[in-house]
Amino acid sequence: TEKNVLLEINIDGLISAKNIFNDDIVSVFIITENINELINRLKERNSESEGDFLKRIKEVEREISYIDYYDYVILNKTGKIEESIKALKNIVEAEKIKTKRLINIKEYFFGGK
Repeated sequence: TEKNVLLEINIDGLISAKNIFNDDIVSVFIITENINELINRLKERNSESEGDFLKRIKEVEREISYIDYYDYVILNKTGKIEESIKALKNIVEAEKIKTKRLINIKEYFFGGK
């Protein structure tokens, strides 16, 4: 049975997962339009102490430095969450039909499995 699992992990978690699962991992970096927008969103949530907030911003700076390590990037624009969701769904669907994922397509084509 085919399953898609979504995880929210940092770059350290992604590196570990890729070391274990290799090409079975598809990574997506979801980012706001700019750092100011991210700061505004975090402040609006008001879910972190000032110290945690500053740590989070520092972590974002570190994460951005690894953006090329990801397979895809989704720009999560303000007020356009539907577009971001659609982009993520499109990535999932596209990955399902990548040649490397269609392991038995040749055998199936000629009447096998």
